[in-house]
Amino acid sequence: MLKNVKECFYPLTIEECLKLLNDFKEKGDIVGGGVDIVWRERKELEYLIYLDKLNLNYIKEDNNYISIGAANTLDGLEKIDILNGSFRNAIKSVATPILRNVITIGGTIVRGYSWSDILTIFITLEGKVKVFDGEENILSIDEFLQYKKTSKKKFVLTEIDLPKFDDSYHFSYIRFTRTGNDIPLINEGVLVKLNGKKVEKVNIILGGRPGFPVHLDEAEKFLLNKELDENTINLSKEIAIKTSEVQNDMRLSMEYRKNLSGVLTKRSLIKIKNDLNKF
Repeated sequence: MLKNVKECFYPLTIEECLKLLNDFKEKGDIVGGGVDIVWRERKELEYLIYLDKLNLNYIKEDNNYISIGAANTLDGLEKIDILNGSFRNAIKSVATPILRNVITIGGTIVRGYSWSDILTIFITLEGKVKVFDGEENILSIDEFLQYKKTSKKKFVLTEIDLPKFDDSYHFSYIRFTRTGNDIPLINEGVLVKLNGKKVEKVNIILGGRPGFPVHLDEAEKFLLNKELDENTINLSKEIAIKTSEVQNDMRLSMEYRKNLSGVLTKRSLIKIKNDLNKF
């Protein structure tokens, strides 16, 4: 319950929204879907700033990017048809239909929980965000997480941009959880660009380590210029196990997470290889 809330505001411009954030400091915050604010019972909040009148619930596209307004809920992302349906399937695997109908993409990225499915998915797909802190900044999500950590400025995240991928790109996302709708104990996204049968480019992003998502650099380097055959996939699994940067927490041991990083890498590469045989 938000018993201390005194007033709600509906700014008409991004500039007005930012001014309210600066005026209220730690006693005010932006409301997207509101899930995080209620869940965490943020008792310090006295002023809520809603984005409803800022028209940030659009999805647009041009030749190079799909631009997603920050107020879009996760279920709205299911309409985006890229990577032969793999993106849509990844979004559908997150949370429950009821929660996807409420959680906003901007709020999810701003909160930046290390176990976040959305962070892992969008880092894998090289997404960028637009942030207004008095001027507009375009940042990769990795850059944004660092910006959020080090910048003392208040800001409004307005848009998330996804590159449009041609048919040479293939994507897989896997989350490992205790139950189907639980937060991930570990998750991984894999994006592969093929030149003929050989890997020309690859992102392997491991999240829920615990810690923010990171590249599995050694596995990525190993896969370059190789075909996705059984031997290559098995060796990639072993490299992921040996080199993944994971830790213990109350939910999983470091050793178990290391093994899981290899298993998820292998499963994703097998999925991508099998998808190739369908087209």
